[in-house]
Amino acid sequence: MGYDPNNWLVASNLTITQKWSVSLNDAKVGDVIQRSISRFAGGTLSEFLPETKFDSIYGISIYPKRAQVKTNKSKTRVSSQRIEKVNYLFEKEGDITLPAITYVYWNSGNKKFYQKKINSVQIQVKPNADLKMLASIKNSLQNEKIEETNEENQAFLIFGLRPIEFIKYLLLTLIALAIVFKLIKYLQVLIKYNHLNYLISEKYAFKELQKSLLKSDLNIFYKTSNLWLKKLNFSNSLADFIKVYGTKEMKKIIDTNNESLFKNSNLNKKISFAKLATEFKTARIKFFRQQKNKNNLKIRAG
Repeated sequence: MGYDPNNWLVASNLTITQKWSVSLNDAKVGDVIQRSISRFAGGTLSEFLPETKFDSIYGISIYPKRAQVKTNKSKTRVSSQRIEKVNYLFEKEGDITLPAITYVYWNSGNKKFYQKKINSVQIQVKPNADLKMLASIKNSLQNEKIEETNEENQAFLIFGLRPIEFIKYLLLTLIALAIVFKLIKYLQVLIKYNHLNYLISEKYAFKELQKSLLKSDLNIFYKTSNLWLKKLNFSNSLADFIKVYGTKEMKKIIDTNNESLFKNSNLNKKISFAKLATEFKTARIKFFRQQKNKNNLKIRAG
């Protein structure tokens, strides 16, 4: 059995009926007659019922209307209905043949194709002396089709967008979200990596040294100062660092600190820890400046 691959469906059964708005026996030029074709299919959804293709016919203008579809579901069965209406405007007198319409469906139960057919229709269109209204009727039907098309397009708007536009923007949004998600993950790893590097850096060690001075705790100060000197790649002692990079005021404060450690702990209250913190900042700047000058000299010598 030959069939149109775009005009068949899978169903357990198919019933077809048709109706005409008026009798075809008195059709004349300028008349508009509506044809209604109803299909009832078992075992399928209405979305799978293909639309009927109406062939163009000389002497007739054809205006299909929006199809009415319905799906009926129960616990054990499903059936569907599609009603298609089309207006025929007769523009020429004479004998006109509406071609037969064939529907094909595949029954998955017995694995067979079946064919349902609406026979061709013969119409004798009679003349009409008043042809002035023909153009008006034709224009009216065209406007009705345009309005119906506009309503159909609006009915499928999603957030004010046509489905294809909505899908396009949705895909772009999902792609953008995926990129943002990957970027956030990358930034999280980068931030974590930078934070770990910061915790083992000279800058962090110096910050801990400054904190110990602000807490006025000499014991913690000496521990943090030794760690800081290691991060600074200064291999000598704190006293050597102060001797090279510290001011007289800094040496005086450190000497006072040493006395408080070995003689009287109450001297902690007399030590200017805030002043010592400032002196260490100055000594650190002096150290980096001299290191930079040494590196420049090496570059020039090289």
